[in-house]
Amino acid sequence: MNLHWYAIYTKHNAEQALQACILNYSQRNALNYETYLPLYEEVKKWRDRIKIKKVPYFRNYLFVKHDDNAFYKIKTMKGFCNYIRCGSTPSTIPHQQMDIIKKVVDHPTGEYCQASKLIKGKKVKVCCGALAGVEGILLENKSNNTLAIEVKSLQLCLNVQVAVTDVVLI
Repeated sequence: MNLHWYAIYTKHNAEQALQACILNYSQRNALNYETYLPLYEEVKKWRDRIKIKKVPYFRNYLFVKHDDNAFYKIKTMKGFCNYIRCGSTPSTIPHQQMDIIKKVVDHPTGEYCQASKLIKGKKVKVCCGALAGVEGILLENKSNNTLAIEVKSLQLCLNVQVAVTDVVLI
């Protein structure tokens, strides 16, 4: 069985429901599908209460690893909107890019993602720390330097605070 990573664009606030449907279907049919939905805690304050809610880093996106037979079934699940495509076929995400996404999201200083193209800058590589080996584009900032890692197949970027001493130009 040949499994590939794909990104699914979901309906509003349906990421977790779709993830549960896919994992349930996979478990019932012994298919070994995987999902990846990184979450962070968002604090909402009102006059009378405080609520902590888990929110996806990539709003309206769910990453799924499955075989070619799953397309039709997943399209019929609650919360599904569409696959992220390159032309007429769903874009596969290389395993290396998924590893970078996971590294950046798991890094404690990671920030939420935004759907935008990167600003042109110098290409750098992180030489030490939790993100060692990750390459990206250096964005200038008045108070610090930010390493932005672009996931080209999705046109998303991850922004992470990295010390100037931890990167080298390539």
